[in-house]
Amino acid sequence: IRDRVQVAPLTVVRVTNLRAASPEGVAVAVADAFRAISAWALRHDVEFQGQPFIITHHVAPGSEVYEAAVPIGRDVLAPQDDVVGYGETPSGQAVCLLHRGSTLETLASYEQLNAWVRAHGLETAGVSWEHYLSDPSATPSSSTSLEICTMIEVEEP
Repeated sequence: IRDRVQVAPLTVVRVTNLRAASPEGVAVAVADAFRAISAWALRHDVEFQGQPFIITHHVAPGSEVYEAAVPIGRDVLAPQDDVVGYGETPSGQAVCLLHRGSTLETLASYEQLNAWVRAHGLETAGVSWEHYLSDPSATPSSSTSLEICTMIEVEEP
């Protein structure tokens, strides 16, 4: 686990406000969002500048809102549409760990990360994310490498 990493924001193209009742539903919604992002990038000749993110906003216990995002250059001028828009990845202090294996088996990694946060007296800040380190379109799901991070509350001096 990487403790208290300072994370800088990245400019991304994204689809926001994804909701689902089950992990399988999240996987379908996110896959559809990445297809929309890829189609948008092809239409506007935009090149991606890194691997995708799945960002989770924990709005209430048991209630999450997701976004699918892919880094792009800051100088991209392509028009947004009613589905795909611009934004930034979360920034600030985070705690991260490396997950290797199926994307459908990340729950244990999240549990490990959250247990570590609690054991060190830290509090999460309501946002977590998965950053693909391997190309999800070219890597079997069972061999995926993800960095899973959660923002942490920082006490003001």
